Amino acid sequence: TGRSTTRTWRHCPSTRNPRSSDRSQTEACSRTARWDLAAERSAHERKRADEIGVALDIQIRRGAEAYREIVAEAVTFQADLIVIRRRGKPGFLANLLMGEMVSKVIHDVQCPVLTVPRAAEFWQHEVLAAVSETPSAEKIGTLAAKIAAICGVPLTLVSVAGSQTTQAKIE
Repeated sequence: TGRSTTRTWRHCPSTRNPRSSDRSQTEACSRTARWDLAAERSAHERKRADEIGVALDIQIRRGAEAYREIVAEAVTFQADLIVIRRRGKPGFLANLLMGEMVSKVIHDVQCPVLTVPRAAEFWQHEVLAAVSETPSAEKIGTLAAKIAAICGVPLTLVSVAGSQTTQAKIE
C-alpha cells in the first residue's frame, strides 16, 4: 500500500508576534498545522498497522469535551475495549488522582478501559489482573487471559482478601 504524505508549508503570522494584526489568519494557520500533523501521524499509524496485519479505522471527531466524543465513539462502534493514555501531570497530587477526562470515560462506558501511563513498556513480563469476589471477576479474568495469550506472556490473577474467611473463599 504505497501511500505517501505530502507536507505543505505555509507562511503563517506568529501567534507570539504582537505586531501580527490578523489573528483569524493566525488561528486558521494553527488549525491547518494541527491537521497536517494529524494527517502525518495517521499515515504513520496506517503503515504500522499494515505491517502487523491489523485493520485500522481512524476517526477524527470534534467536540468541546474529549471524553464525550470517546464515549460516543465507543457506543457507536460497540467497542470491546478502550485503550487510553493517562497523561496526568507529574507531582504528588497528580499521583493521587487520575486525569479528569480519563475518569469520565471510565465512568461513562460499559466496556473495559485500559489506561496507559506515560512511561509504559508493554508485553515484556506478564499481565496482572486484579479480581475480587464480584460477578465481574470472571469477565476480568477472561479478558486478561486473552490479552496474555495474544502477547505471549503469563497471567497472574490477584485478589486481596481482607480476612481469613474471604481468603478461604477465594482459594
